[in-house]
Order: sequence, then structure tokens, then C-alpha cells
Amino acid sequence: MPLKDIPHQKLVGSGWNTRGYLPHFDGTAIPQFITLKLADAIPLKVIDRWKKELQHLNSREEQILLQRRIDVYLDH
Repeated sequence: MPLKDIPHQKLVGSGWNTRGYLPHFDGTAIPQFITLKLADAIPLKVIDRWKKELQHLNSREEQILLQRRIDVYLDH
């Protein structure tokens, strides 16, 4: 259920806050982090090569495997 569909009081009571954009969670004992991926974090020629290697798969399988490769690349 999208956050906008949950009553504001229920969200605030459970630690969620929003001012109409990017909700955030203020959980005192819960670690939080944000991952930023820049558009040029992976060279375009690498993405193109992966897409060629995966083009024989159906669209959904290709999307899943491409995202896995991207995640592994970014983790390195």
C-alpha cells in the first residue's frame, strides 16, 4: 500500500515522517542508509555488452540478470 494511502497519524505513530515528498523512517534502534547510483557509475559500453550477452532471454529474465550484474559491479 502506498504511503499516501495510510492515514498520517498511523504513519507518525510508527516512526514514518513525510512533508509531501520522500518519506523517511525515524527508528531509533534501526540502522538506515541511502544508496546513490550516479548515471555514469558503470560505463555505457559495459551495459551495452551485457545487454548483447543477455538478448537471447525473454524481457523479464534479461531485466533480472542485468540488474544483478549492475548490483555486483557497483558493489565492487
